[in-house]
Amino acid sequence: AISPYALQFGRVLFEWNALHASLFRLFWALVGDGGKTPRDLSTSLWQITQSDDTQRRMLLTVAETRLHDRRNALRKLQWLMATVQAFAEYRNLAAHIPLEFERDETWSGVSVAIDGVRRNAAIKHLIIQVVDPTFWAMFAGDIYILSKYADGLATYITFPERVASPYKPRLRSLPAIQEATSRIRQMDSIGRRRPRRRAASKVKPPIR
Repeated sequence: AISPYALQFGRVLFEWNALHASLFRLFWALVGDGGKTPRDLSTSLWQITQSDDTQRRMLLTVAETRLHDRRNALRKLQWLMATVQAFAEYRNLAAHIPLEFERDETWSGVSVAIDGVRRNAAIKHLIIQVVDPTFWAMFAGDIYILSKYADGLATYITFPERVASPYKPRLRSLPAIQEATSRIRQMDSIGRRRPRRRAASKVKPPIR
């Protein structure tokens, strides 16, 4: 049988690739002047780097220049990019945490393997599962919603006179991400604390 983890992680990666295709369409709407400039130029600029993070930062930089006189569209795009950045951390978990098959006398199945995984990544996965066991399914759905929001925003930027500004979507997985992030920070702060050393007591010299 196919592991539920494999299905959920696979859907996260599928939706993430679709989201970045939508972000490119946003980039084209800005660089391509609403389609007046050939798509090839936008594609060539977008593919200068293979880093998702660099592509997103490039998109935000262009938007802050091109949308300086359209504050509503710029605020919506800035919110989108900040949200995608927060989601990227958990997308990376889905992409890089390995799965392994386990079998003994009482149980067999696929589970997350943490051997060889960075401590922070393993802790994040464990905590997010404790915060909400349905997280990965909701997370994939939210990425899909962000893709549609990005497409709506690209259309609004291109045809502001004909298309209404898209409403900011409600993301079901965001509270779990915020809760998990808060718990991780608390653990990190506790780990950084060191017991204070007692000040050495001053010994008076003997009286002669």
